[in-house]
Amino acid sequence: MLQILSVTFPFFALIALGFAAAKTKILPMLSIPGMNLFVLYFALTAMLFQLGATTPVAQLLDPAVMGLWLVAGLAVMSVAVVTSRHGGKSWLDAAFGALIAVLPNSGFMGVPLLIALVGNRAAGPISASLIVDIVLIQSIGLAVSHIGAGNGSAWSEVAASLRRAVKNPLPWSIVLGAVVGVTGLPVPGPLDRMLTILAAAATPVALFTIGAVLARESTNVPAGRVRTGIRAFGDVYWLAALKLLAHP
Repeated sequence: MLQILSVTFPFFALIALGFAAAKTKILPMLSIPGMNLFVLYFALTAMLFQLGATTPVAQLLDPAVMGLWLVAGLAVMSVAVVTSRHGGKSWLDAAFGALIAVLPNSGFMGVPLLIALVGNRAAGPISASLIVDIVLIQSIGLAVSHIGAGNGSAWSEVAASLRRAVKNPLPWSIVLGAVVGVTGLPVPGPLDRMLTILAAAATPVALFTIGAVLARESTNVPAGRVRTGIRAFGDVYWLAALKLLAHP
């Protein structure tokens, strides 16, 4: 227990530090989107590229892991959508509620935390789950959100969702790293060192950014958003239960 705590405490301490920095306005709120973009397009992609290059392809694309993750995700999504629709929610609200219940924060938190806890053997499963989440689960969820909107068939919505998924740099960084690993293409020394520096920045900046985002959401509430009330709390508790109990 103490060993796990010694690994996890710095992660949550960094989140708390980011929260405090944004809450006290030491960190300007306007800088948070830039930090998000840095992690997504530079630091985290560098980390996943290196993981893809050093992890066997059989682990990165393990059909058992990907199949189980997809089935579990679709099962939880179905429960969330059905209960939301039964409660009178629109397809849009039901679909995004389902995505909330299914999608973990694998990129910003899952990758660094699992690797710190169990080592590089976590790289294959976490990469496989990322690919399923980004390419399939998100695309299906977005397609469901357009049901009844009258702006195209279900297949056209799936195609549009897949096009959006293709623009996400995370799966491409894994695939590119896997290509380098399989072909044995050498990465020039200066470029490899640059990627190593970027990858090292992914964990602290991502966790710090999570804390800053939490502070921004707690202080910058758009007009009209309901923050209290039985209906709001009921949705939150139900989706949280699906996310933290059913999906795992």
